[in-house]
Amino acid sequence: MTELNELREALSERAAQVSESGAATRPGQIRQRVRVVRRRRRAVGAGSAAVLLAVVAGVALLPDASRNPTPDVANSLVGVTPPSEMTSLGYSFTLQRGVEGETDTAILDVAPSGERRLISWATEGENDTVTVSDGVSNERLVYQSSDFSDFVLIPEGGSGRIEVTSADGSRVGLASYSIDLDSPPPGVSKDGVTFRDEVAGKRLLAAEIGDLGVTELTLETTSRGPQTGTAVFCAGAPRGAFLHVDRGDAQYIGDEACTGRAPVDVDPGVTTPTRAGQAWKVRIYLTDGEDGPVIDAAGARIGVAAYDVPQSAGPAPWDATSTGLIEYGGHVYRQTEILEVPDGRQRARVPLPETETPTLVFGYAKARSGMTRFSLQGELKVQRFELGASGGVSGIGLGLFSGPDVAVTVSRVGADANAGAAVAIYERVD
Repeated sequence: MTELNELREALSERAAQVSESGAATRPGQIRQRVRVVRRRRRAVGAGSAAVLLAVVAGVALLPDASRNPTPDVANSLVGVTPPSEMTSLGYSFTLQRGVEGETDTAILDVAPSGERRLISWATEGENDTVTVSDGVSNERLVYQSSDFSDFVLIPEGGSGRIEVTSADGSRVGLASYSIDLDSPPPGVSKDGVTFRDEVAGKRLLAAEIGDLGVTELTLETTSRGPQTGTAVFCAGAPRGAFLHVDRGDAQYIGDEACTGRAPVDVDPGVTTPTRAGQAWKVRIYLTDGEDGPVIDAAGARIGVAAYDVPQSAGPAPWDATSTGLIEYGGHVYRQTEILEVPDGRQRARVPLPETETPTLVFGYAKARSGMTRFSLQGELKVQRFELGASGGVSGIGLGLFSGPDVAVTVSRVGADANAGAAVAIYERVD
């Protein structure tokens, strides 16, 4: 997979996230074009999540804070006082509302919102073990964390049902937290958008966030090591505007990815081979049509950042991030184990280690043709994913798992003789 293809996909995913709240089109409707490309070794997918609640026939719902700016804040839920603040990836979240289940299960129906939120829980009994069914991210997991020490993160526009059940039959209390954009993590921030100082081991070199109406930015810095990451965003542009990302030796052009609202957090998902001390420059701009002039757009906003991407001492080549770290669901995970599929096997079952806490699993493939399919199977879930041939190593997040008897089935369809595949385990480190 090429690095600019990855940039295209990152922008497409951003458009898809916005479209879930009705602001833009889905990625299948996005017309894109890559003009000049350069090979890179790795690709990565990731996941994330946020929430809302009120009580109707025993099912809890949270109204959007914009419709209810002064909700009742819970002082005690099932006998436990929730913290007034929680943090995720450096962002602060403040307590907004709480709800208590009448039985061993509390249910929250999550409505779409423009805000990122957290849902945390506590049990009335001494046993902290709960099963959390997250209909927003399609996860069903066993947690053994103490009261109000963990959470489910639901992204902007996310919707679905959150269901938490205690293991010992005691009642469950749920607390909702809303992101505080007035207290961003260290980094470069403007009007609710942040390029963080550190993202999964990648360190910020320089960043620029334009004012509203600025449709052209140039960023210059100096690389520190063997790889430099590029992070860009665009928002609020009129339909028909095209985003250009020009690094001199390579250029990406795409449309329809910039019509929605600006993101809260921007991921440096694209890396470029560099050397220490190398001059690094990128120009981004919006044009009227693919080959038209730079536009004037009062409501548009763009931003760009450069990140130093140090290489980990992990088990290459099955590492999509170079740092060995991945952010998922508001937490940070580190690669701890690689389970390779034997060469020549068209189908293999890869048992996963038994865990007491939610653990992240990725699927990796290296093939010049065909398709690699991954199926995550356990008592609590079955999820299926596919990776197309890219010529290099590509990866896809299969989700979280916990407990015994969980496995990933890997199938190769039309893959070349030299194709490889692996399953990677990532454990939480935050």
